[in-house]
Amino acid sequence: FFHTFILKHGKIAITTSIGGRTEINIAIVDDLKTDSDRLVVLINTYMEQHRLQCRTMDLFSSGEAFLDTFTSGKYHLIFLDIYMDGITGMETAKRIRQTDHDCRIIFITTSPEFAVE
Repeated sequence: FFHTFILKHGKIAITTSIGGRTEINIAIVDDLKTDSDRLVVLINTYMEQHRLQCRTMDLFSSGEAFLDTFTSGKYHLIFLDIYMDGITGMETAKRIRQTDHDCRIIFITTSPEFAVE
């Protein structure tokens, strides 16, 4: 299960090996609805172009809201905003890793501070 995502100039490129899966479950955790909506469009466009199916794409406006419903194995891919009100994306990721070591976590941010890391 391997994903590489590159978001540059409003375009997303994904290198995907899903271990034979044709459907994946995705979560997007971002406190800014405009950012999460834009990411949904980019992901849907990519998935359609590459004949991949998204079984589930759930949107959450906070780390707390996500963790309230999260169970290990529920998502293959989780997009986490680094800076959110309340619990941050980094702390959310730490809590995810306590129970789920297999899902892929992709950090998203508009801040240049972590963009290169």
